[in-house]
Amino acid sequence: MIFLISVAIAPTFVEFGPFYLYKDCEARLKCQPKAIPKPTFRWYKGGSEIKTGARYTVESDGTLVIDKVNKQDAGQYRCLAINFLNEASANAAAYVLGKQTVLPPC
Repeated sequence: MIFLISVAIAPTFVEFGPFYLYKDCEARLKCQPKAIPKPTFRWYKGGSEIKTGARYTVESDGTLVIDKVNKQDAGQYRCLAINFLNEASANAAAYVLGKQTVLPPC
């Protein structure tokens, strides 16, 4: 007889941010909570939800991609992770720095 045991874990965050973004470069903000099954994700900046479109992409693994960072991208971000057990969110600041000068450039 074979028994399959499934484990489910509500989302929890161990670490999250801060984020350092380089002006005019692509930024990848990671949202990696511990969770089983894999959660769905929502991103917020200043209380407003960020949807995929224009310069933003929310990837299925929870990464928020910002194309061509500008100074308005600085601020407070929140990632919300949701699975059938519960939801959890984490907040972190993002700072925009001057254009990256180390090799390789963005």
